[in-house]
Amino acid sequence: MTHSPRTPKPIDDEESALMEAIDGDDYDPSGLSDERLEALRAAARNTISEPSIKVSIRLAATDLARLKARALLEGVPYQTLIKSILHRSVSG
Repeated sequence: MTHSPRTPKPIDDEESALMEAIDGDDYDPSGLSDERLEALRAAARNTISEPSIKVSIRLAATDLARLKARALLEGVPYQTLIKSILHRSVSG
């Protein structure tokens, strides 16, 4: 089962402007300091390199329906939304 990639809904005007700049080839990261660039690279490596483990959970049908509706509003797959909620919960 393959899903077509969706562009997530921007969370604010700054993110929206950044997404437009990147999509339009107007983005120039040269204004970033070396420290900031390295911090972003490290964050990307940590995000990408984490192994994923499949889990199976039982949810109330109404909870799953609400999660799917919220994911649709945010423009992300519902599994991604669940993963994000769980990650925020355990990360503090």
